[in-house]
Amino acid sequence: MHTSSRAMPAVVGILLLLAPSGAVAQESATADEVIQKTREAAEYLAKNKEGGIEAFKSMKSPFVWKSDGYVFVFDCAAGTYLAHPHRSEATGVKLSEIIDDGGSRFGKRFCDTAGRTKGGWVEIQVTKPGENLVLRKVAYVRPVEGTTYQVGSGIYDKTAKIEDLQKLSDAQYTAAP
Repeated sequence: MHTSSRAMPAVVGILLLLAPSGAVAQESATADEVIQKTREAAEYLAKNKEGGIEAFKSMKSPFVWKSDGYVFVFDCAAGTYLAHPHRSEATGVKLSEIIDDGGSRFGKRFCDTAGRTKGGWVEIQVTKPGENLVLRKVAYVRPVEGTTYQVGSGIYDKTAKIEDLQKLSDAQYTAAP
């Protein structure tokens, strides 16, 4: 075999390593996107009320924009999850019974935080969609005006400070019409 013939597989291998891959993970949701999408969701639900809940139950929802960027809906007055596009089994489950992957019950924290006028951020430990690791997720939860509903979304970030995220969301907060 000639030297150039032996080099060819090595060159092809290097090119494959350097080539863009369709298997590369999609960029993660950002705090700005989470704030924007939860605002849009709150406006949608304020207008459509109970009839709008179905829009949040599917990964084909307009409120799902990345594999880890999606809006979920809960009702603190009823104490239940109403819709979660990644976890359909959560629909109808009592918030008091939901435990994150770190063993923490977070329903009360969600409701206390979402009950604030501008909502707020809550840290939980969950498995990121498409991964097998439990990661820190910081969820932004806010009220839906004219309903007993709340909406939320979040970012997977091990270093984001809740105080910084709260300043960002407070500055961008717009109440639903």
